[in-house]
Amino acid sequence: MQTPRLDEMSEAAKRLNLDAETNPGKSRPRFWWEKNGYLIVAKKKSKSEVLRNVATEIRRIRAARTSE
Repeated sequence: MQTPRLDEMSEAAKRLNLDAETNPGKSRPRFWWEKNGYLIVAKKKSKSEVLRNVATEIRRIRAARTSE
């Protein structure tokens, strides 16, 4: 299992019709030395539900890429 990339998270949010904003090249407070960027999603559902849905969609994206 590998860490989700910003482009994967962004694509998953688009597929789920979430109002999302990407901030590439930025760091998160917990990992201030990593400039991978982050995704901000407008709150419509609970955080755990959004995370589960995005994670499921990323799995689908990766499965489609490996089957090509």
